[in-house]
Amino acid sequence: MAARNLRLPNLAQLLVLAMLVQVPLRLAGLSIPPVEDPSGRFTVPLHRQRVPVRSDDDTVSFKSVYFGSITVGAPVPQKFSVVFDTGSGHVVVPARVCESETCRIHNRYNPRQSEHAVDIDYDGTPVKPGSPRDQITVAFGTGEITGQFVSDRLCLNLRDGEESTAASTEQGAGAAALSSHEGSGSSELENAMTELLEAISTSSPRSGGNASGSVAATAARSLSTSSAEAKAARIGATPPNCVELRVVMATEMTHEPFHAFAFDGIVGLGLDSLALAPEFSFFGSFAAQKRWEQSS
Repeated sequence: MAARNLRLPNLAQLLVLAMLVQVPLRLAGLSIPPVEDPSGRFTVPLHRQRVPVRSDDDTVSFKSVYFGSITVGAPVPQKFSVVFDTGSGHVVVPARVCESETCRIHNRYNPRQSEHAVDIDYDGTPVKPGSPRDQITVAFGTGEITGQFVSDRLCLNLRDGEESTAASTEQGAGAAALSSHEGSGSSELENAMTELLEAISTSSPRSGGNASGSVAATAARSLSTSSAEAKAARIGATPPNCVELRVVMATEMTHEPFHAFAFDGIVGLGLDSLALAPEFSFFGSFAAQKRWEQSS
Protein backbone atom coordinates (compact mmCIF):
# COMPACT_ATOMS: atom_id res chain seq x y z
CA MET A 1 0.00 0.00 0.00
CA ALA A 2 1.32 3.41 -0.94
CA ALA A 3 2.05 5.91 1.80
CA ARG A 4 -0.53 8.66 2.29
CA ASN A 5 0.05 12.34 2.94
CA LEU A 6 -2.67 13.69 5.20
CA ARG A 7 -3.37 17.35 5.92
CA LEU A 8 -5.60 18.83 8.57
CA PRO A 9 -6.95 22.39 8.27
CA ASN A 10 -5.65 25.25 10.38
CA LEU A 11 -6.96 24.71 13.88
CA ALA A 12 -6.61 28.39 14.76
CA GLN A 13 -4.42 29.60 17.59
CA LEU A 14 -3.53 27.16 20.33
CA LEU A 15 -6.34 27.32 22.85
CA VAL A 16 -4.77 26.25 26.10
CA LEU A 17 -5.99 25.64 29.60
CA ALA A 18 -4.89 28.90 31.15
CA MET A 19 -5.14 30.39 34.61
CA LEU A 20 -5.34 26.92 36.19
CA VAL A 21 -3.23 25.42 38.91
CA GLN A 22 -4.87 22.02 38.48
CA VAL A 23 -6.05 20.04 35.50
CA PRO A 24 -9.12 18.03 36.53
CA LEU A 25 -9.49 15.58 33.65
CA ARG A 26 -13.27 15.60 33.29
CA LEU A 27 -15.44 15.10 30.25
CA ALA A 28 -19.20 14.68 30.06
CA GLY A 29 -19.53 13.58 33.67
CA LEU A 30 -16.57 11.19 33.51
CA SER A 31 -13.49 11.28 35.70
CA ILE A 32 -10.33 9.22 36.07
CA PRO A 33 -10.52 6.76 38.98
CA PRO A 34 -8.78 8.25 42.03
CA VAL A 35 -5.25 7.23 42.88
CA GLU A 36 -4.75 9.17 46.07
CA ASP A 37 -6.81 12.35 45.66
CA PRO A 38 -10.26 11.68 47.21
CA SER A 39 -11.87 14.02 44.67
CA GLY A 40 -11.28 11.41 41.95
CA ARG A 41 -8.94 13.43 39.77
CA PHE A 42 -5.26 13.54 38.89
CA THR A 43 -3.39 16.76 39.47
CA VAL A 44 -0.90 17.83 36.80
CA PRO A 45 1.36 20.70 37.90
CA LEU A 46 1.40 23.52 35.34
CA HIS A 47 4.14 26.00 34.46
CA ARG A 48 3.65 29.41 32.91
CA GLN A 49 5.47 30.95 29.96
CA ARG A 50 4.85 34.46 28.61
CA VAL A 51 5.18 34.44 24.83
CA PRO A 52 5.64 37.75 22.96
CA VAL A 53 3.22 38.36 20.10
CA ARG A 54 3.86 41.10 17.53
CA SER A 55 0.89 42.56 15.67
CA ASP A 56 0.86 44.08 12.17
CA ASP A 57 1.57 47.57 13.59
CA ASP A 58 4.56 46.23 15.56
CA THR A 59 2.73 46.40 18.86
CA VAL A 60 4.08 43.71 21.18
CA SER A 61 1.78 41.93 23.59
CA PHE A 62 2.28 38.83 25.67
CA LYS A 63 0.27 35.62 25.84
CA SER A 64 0.47 33.33 28.83
CA VAL A 65 0.93 29.66 27.99
CA TYR A 66 0.51 26.99 30.65
CA PHE A 67 2.10 23.59 30.20
CA GLY A 68 2.63 20.39 32.17
CA SER A 69 4.55 17.15 31.75
CA ILE A 70 3.85 13.71 30.31
CA THR A 71 5.96 10.66 29.59
CA VAL A 72 5.83 8.47 26.50
CA GLY A 73 7.24 4.96 26.25
CA ALA A 74 7.71 1.90 28.46
CA PRO A 75 9.35 0.49 30.46
CA VAL A 76 11.74 3.47 30.37
CA PRO A 77 9.60 6.63 30.09
CA GLN A 78 10.68 9.62 28.00
CA LYS A 79 9.59 12.93 29.54
CA PHE A 80 8.11 15.87 27.63
CA SER A 81 6.64 19.21 28.58
CA VAL A 82 3.38 19.76 26.71
CA VAL A 83 0.70 22.38 26.28
CA PHE A 84 -2.84 21.11 26.81
CA ASP A 85 -4.63 22.31 23.69
CA THR A 86 -8.42 22.39 23.53
CA GLY A 87 -8.35 23.20 19.81
CA SER A 88 -6.78 19.98 18.49
CA GLY A 89 -7.17 16.24 18.87
CA HIS A 90 -3.69 14.72 18.60
CA VAL A 91 -0.70 14.16 20.86
CA VAL A 92 2.40 15.59 19.16
CA VAL A 93 6.02 15.24 20.30
CA PRO A 94 9.24 16.05 18.38
CA ALA A 95 10.81 12.95 16.82
CA ARG A 96 14.42 11.93 17.29
CA VAL A 97 14.90 11.96 13.51
CA CYS A 98 13.99 15.67 13.32
CA GLU A 99 17.30 17.53 13.10
CA SER A 100 16.11 21.11 12.66
CA GLU A 101 17.10 23.67 15.28
CA THR A 102 13.47 23.94 16.37
CA CYS A 103 13.41 20.22 17.17
CA ARG A 104 16.90 20.03 18.67
CA ILE A 105 16.20 22.63 21.36
CA HIS A 106 13.38 20.43 22.66
CA ASN A 107 13.24 16.91 24.06
CA ARG A 108 12.81 14.45 21.20
CA TYR A 109 11.05 11.12 21.23
CA ASN A 110 12.95 7.98 20.25
CA PRO A 111 10.62 5.01 19.62
CA ARG A 112 13.63 2.67 19.60
CA GLN A 113 13.99 3.29 23.34
CA SER A 114 10.46 2.06 24.04
CA GLU A 115 9.68 -1.65 23.95
CA HIS A 116 6.02 -0.67 23.79
CA ALA A 117 6.33 1.45 20.63
CA VAL A 118 5.00 0.22 17.28
CA ASP A 119 5.49 2.19 14.06
CA ILE A 120 2.09 2.44 12.36
CA ASP A 121 0.13 4.09 9.57
CA TYR A 122 -2.68 6.39 10.59
CA ASP A 123 -5.20 3.50 10.58
CA GLY A 124 -3.09 1.50 13.05
CA THR A 125 -1.50 -0.89 10.52
CA PRO A 126 2.06 -1.78 11.66
CA VAL A 127 4.82 -0.52 9.35
CA LYS A 128 7.87 -2.63 8.59
CA PRO A 129 11.28 -0.95 8.90
CA GLY A 130 12.23 0.85 5.69
CA SER A 131 8.72 0.68 4.23
CA PRO A 132 6.84 3.78 2.98
CA ARG A 133 4.57 5.17 5.68
CA ASP A 134 1.77 7.66 6.13
CA GLN A 135 2.49 11.17 7.33
CA ILE A 136 0.36 14.11 8.42
CA THR A 137 0.69 17.89 8.25
CA VAL A 138 -1.21 19.90 10.86
CA ALA A 139 -1.41 23.70 10.92
CA PHE A 140 -1.20 25.43 14.29
CA GLY A 141 -1.78 29.15 14.09
CA THR A 142 1.17 30.68 12.21
CA GLY A 143 3.05 27.41 11.76
CA GLU A 144 2.67 23.72 11.15
CA ILE A 145 4.13 20.34 11.94
CA THR A 146 4.66 17.29 9.73
CA GLY A 147 4.89 13.91 11.36
CA GLN A 148 4.52 10.14 11.31
CA PHE A 149 2.63 7.80 13.60
CA VAL A 150 3.50 5.47 16.45
CA SER A 151 1.47 3.55 19.00
CA ASP A 152 2.85 3.79 22.53
CA ARG A 153 2.00 4.38 26.19
CA LEU A 154 1.42 7.93 27.45
CA CYS A 155 1.41 8.76 31.16
CA LEU A 156 0.48 11.95 32.95
CA ASN A 157 3.32 13.33 35.04
CA LEU A 158 1.58 13.82 38.37
CA ARG A 159 2.37 15.68 41.53
CA ASP A 160 4.69 13.78 43.87
CA GLY A 161 2.17 11.96 46.06
CA GLU A 162 0.02 10.69 43.21
CA GLU A 163 3.03 9.76 41.08
CA SER A 164 4.56 7.56 43.78
CA THR A 165 1.22 5.78 44.33
CA ALA A 166 0.71 5.15 40.62
CA ALA A 167 4.30 3.96 40.25
CA SER A 168 3.97 1.51 43.13
CA THR A 169 0.77 0.12 41.58
CA GLU A 170 2.57 -0.46 38.28
CA GLN A 171 5.65 -1.95 39.90
CA GLY A 172 3.54 -4.35 41.95
CA ALA A 173 1.71 -5.65 38.89
CA GLY A 174 4.92 -5.81 36.88
CA ALA A 175 6.76 -7.69 39.62
CA ALA A 176 3.96 -10.24 39.88
CA ALA A 177 4.00 -10.79 36.12
CA LEU A 178 7.78 -11.08 36.09
CA SER A 179 7.77 -13.56 38.95
CA SER A 180 5.18 -15.69 37.18
CA HIS A 181 7.16 -15.58 33.96
CA GLU A 182 10.42 -16.53 35.65
CA GLY A 183 8.73 -19.58 37.07
CA SER A 184 7.42 -20.84 33.73
CA GLY A 185 9.42 -19.29 30.92
CA SER A 186 12.62 -21.24 31.48
CA SER A 187 10.77 -24.56 31.82
CA GLU A 188 8.88 -23.89 28.57
CA LEU A 189 12.16 -23.28 26.81
CA GLU A 190 13.76 -26.39 28.28
CA ASN A 191 10.76 -28.57 27.36
CA ALA A 192 10.68 -27.23 23.79
CA MET A 193 14.39 -27.83 23.29
CA THR A 194 14.17 -31.32 24.80
CA GLU A 195 11.28 -32.27 22.48
CA LEU A 196 13.14 -30.88 19.50
CA LEU A 197 16.30 -32.90 20.25
CA GLU A 198 14.30 -36.09 20.87
CA ALA A 199 12.40 -35.69 17.59
CA ILE A 200 15.59 -35.11 15.64
CA SER A 201 17.32 -38.12 17.18
CA THR A 202 14.38 -40.49 16.61
CA SER A 203 13.21 -39.33 13.16
CA SER A 204 13.85 -41.88 10.38
CA PRO A 205 15.12 -41.08 6.88
CA ARG A 206 11.76 -42.20 5.44
CA SER A 207 9.93 -39.60 7.47
CA GLY A 208 11.72 -36.92 5.50
CA GLY A 209 12.31 -34.98 8.68
CA ASN A 210 8.58 -34.28 9.08
CA ALA A 211 8.59 -35.12 12.77
CA SER A 212 11.53 -32.93 13.57
CA GLY A 213 10.12 -30.16 11.43
CA SER A 214 6.78 -30.30 13.24
CA VAL A 215 8.36 -30.21 16.66
CA ALA A 216 10.74 -27.46 15.54
CA ALA A 217 7.73 -25.37 14.60
CA THR A 218 6.17 -26.09 18.00
CA ALA A 219 9.40 -25.11 19.71
CA ALA A 220 9.57 -21.89 17.70
CA ARG A 221 6.01 -21.00 18.73
CA SER A 222 6.86 -21.72 22.35
CA LEU A 223 9.95 -19.53 22.16
CA SER A 224 7.90 -16.74 20.54
CA THR A 225 5.28 -16.95 23.29
CA SER A 226 7.96 -16.94 25.95
CA SER A 227 9.57 -13.85 24.40
CA ALA A 228 6.23 -12.02 24.23
CA GLU A 229 5.51 -12.84 27.88
CA ALA A 230 8.96 -11.60 28.89
CA LYS A 231 8.38 -8.33 27.06
CA ALA A 232 4.98 -7.86 28.71
CA ALA A 233 6.55 -8.50 32.10
CA ARG A 234 9.27 -5.91 31.50
CA ILE A 235 6.75 -3.29 30.39
CA GLY A 236 4.35 -4.02 33.22
CA ALA A 237 0.64 -3.37 33.59
CA THR A 238 -0.75 -0.02 32.48
CA PRO A 239 -0.91 2.32 35.52
CA PRO A 240 -4.15 4.25 36.14
CA ASN A 241 -2.56 7.53 35.02
CA CYS A 242 -1.50 6.06 31.67
CA VAL A 243 -3.17 5.22 28.37
CA GLU A 244 -2.25 3.39 25.19
CA LEU A 245 -2.79 5.60 22.14
CA ARG A 246 -1.47 6.70 18.77
CA VAL A 247 1.02 9.56 18.83
CA VAL A 248 2.22 11.93 16.10
CA MET A 249 6.03 12.08 15.96
CA ALA A 250 6.91 15.46 14.47
CA THR A 251 9.62 15.02 11.82
CA GLU A 252 9.37 18.71 10.85
CA MET A 253 8.38 21.76 12.93
CA THR A 254 8.32 25.30 11.60
CA HIS A 255 10.47 27.89 13.32
CA GLU A 256 7.40 29.98 14.08
CA PRO A 257 5.84 29.55 16.54
CA PHE A 258 7.48 26.42 17.99
CA HIS A 259 11.00 27.77 18.39
CA ALA A 260 9.79 30.36 20.89
CA PHE A 261 7.90 27.85 23.04
CA ALA A 262 9.46 26.41 26.19
CA PHE A 263 7.31 23.28 25.96
CA ASP A 264 8.18 20.33 23.72
CA GLY A 265 4.86 19.12 22.36
CA ILE A 266 1.08 19.22 22.41
CA VAL A 267 -1.64 17.13 24.02
CA GLY A 268 -4.86 17.77 22.15
CA LEU A 269 -7.90 17.77 24.43
CA GLY A 270 -10.39 18.00 21.57
CA LEU A 271 -13.02 15.34 20.95
CA ASP A 272 -12.65 12.45 18.49
CA SER A 273 -13.95 14.56 15.61
CA LEU A 274 -10.74 16.63 15.65
CA ALA A 275 -8.52 13.54 15.32
CA LEU A 276 -7.78 11.27 12.37
CA ALA A 277 -9.20 8.34 14.35
CA PRO A 278 -10.54 7.84 17.89
CA GLU A 279 -7.32 6.03 18.85
CA PHE A 280 -5.45 9.36 18.56
CA SER A 281 -7.78 11.10 21.00
CA PHE A 282 -6.45 11.54 24.53
CA PHE A 283 -9.90 11.58 26.12
CA GLY A 284 -11.30 9.05 23.66
CA SER A 285 -8.54 6.54 24.40
CA PHE A 286 -9.02 6.89 28.16
CA ALA A 287 -12.74 6.28 27.73
CA ALA A 288 -12.34 3.37 25.28
CA GLN A 289 -9.89 1.62 27.60
CA LYS A 290 -12.38 2.01 30.47
CA ARG A 291 -10.00 4.15 32.50
CA TRP A 292 -12.92 6.43 33.37
CA GLU A 293 -15.55 5.99 36.01
CA GLN A 294 -18.86 7.81 36.31
CA SER A 295 -18.52 10.72 38.70
CA SER A 296 -21.05 10.89 41.51
